[in-house]
Amino acid sequence: MKIGLLLPQSKVYATMGKDFVNGLRLLNIDGLELVIEGIGFGNDTDLITSKMDKLVMQDDVAAIIGLVGDFGLDSLYDKANGLEIPAVFARLGAFPNIQLDKNEYAFTLSYGLSEGLYQLGDWFVENDYKNVATSGSFNDIGYGLTYALESSLYKGGGEFTGHHSTPLQPRENEAAIAEDFYKTIDCDVVCMFYNGDFAKEKVEYIESFQDKISKPMMFTSFGLTGDQLQTVSRKAQDVMMFAPWIPVDLKGKPDTFDTLYNEKHDRYPNVNNWLGYQTGIILRDLVPKRKELLGGAELMLDENAVCKKDLIVSFPQAIWKAEKKADKAVMVKQSSLDASKNIKVPFEGQVNGWHNAYLCY
Repeated sequence: MKIGLLLPQSKVYATMGKDFVNGLRLLNIDGLELVIEGIGFGNDTDLITSKMDKLVMQDDVAAIIGLVGDFGLDSLYDKANGLEIPAVFARLGAFPNIQLDKNEYAFTLSYGLSEGLYQLGDWFVENDYKNVATSGSFNDIGYGLTYALESSLYKGGGEFTGHHSTPLQPRENEAAIAEDFYKTIDCDVVCMFYNGDFAKEKVEYIESFQDKISKPMMFTSFGLTGDQLQTVSRKAQDVMMFAPWIPVDLKGKPDTFDTLYNEKHDRYPNVNNWLGYQTGIILRDLVPKRKELLGGAELMLDENAVCKKDLIVSFPQAIWKAEKKADKAVMVKQSSLDASKNIKVPFEGQVNGWHNAYLCY
């Protein structure tokens, strides 16, 4: 089976493509042959669609898969439908899933950042966290993620009670400003929007706090590493996270996929490995049943993921909570949110290149 593969290829995304392919190949799909095309930063839709033309017309692939950002997704979906070629577009999902009026070929695989925050707003209200404060870097608090949380939170009777944003150039007393915010803000929970270097910076501030944070803290999917969790759990009373899957350094105990990947590569997987692996499952198990799905069938994948007529694969977001295990803080899954709901996150405005920044994390 010859498959076209679209991958970001640049210094910024140095290992991302390899990680994705390693996850994909973990399934050992019989006869799999990959024809790889680079798509640069993933923000040039003309380049990507021309690569799709080449893969279909010149390389004669049976399907296309791609690790993409959110910018220009509608053009990629239109191209797949125009070429009448099954395609699986994997992404982190800083922008809501696209709902096309007529889509017969393009599958969506999303880590669900936007949909997850929309569900999190409902979860906050249902669990009496109705007064929500947000804390984030200037870089992470955007992307429409805050809007996704706001939409469901306010619909359910909750509200934002305050925001703290760390500027690009932190002030000399930035740590003290942050500590004062957490001490004085009147809220039921603080939702933390941090990633990468900005998460590292925030944890360094928290480590310097004189007093323990009394408010529960809910981190978004990439807000903490395992080492950072140790620091935050010492300084905060209640630390939570939402995500469909988290790496071993956070949860402490490997799942089946983690173990399988570690046995082959002698290290535990990251989110791009996970996306590649799940893309392979869709390619193997769902693409051959595309017509059944279009006819109204509802199919389940591993980990209780659901795929329906819209060809969107929805993984259940989970709520994780820090607990002490053998003198070490680990994230323990508390509950899984319903993946079968048809979640449509409202969005105002346009997707721009900034949404592709979430390819980096």
